[in-house]
Amino acid sequence: MSQETLAHEAKIDRTYISSIERGVYATSIDVLDRLAKALGVEASELLSRDRNQKPDNLTAESSDQS
Repeated sequence: MSQETLAHEAKIDRTYISSIERGVYATSIDVLDRLAKALGVEASELLSRDRNQKPDNLTAESSDQS
């Protein structure tokens, strides 16, 4: 689904979706709920990390210092 389509379905601006994806802005629970409904998923699925993805704040350098 394109950002444009998602924005239309969720009734929010496309540039806001882009900013959320890039981590520029956080979002409200209301917007999260609208995005989830537009995508046909539960809001909790948008909040969960991919189990194979490392958190942004963990790097090889910082994990070597344990």
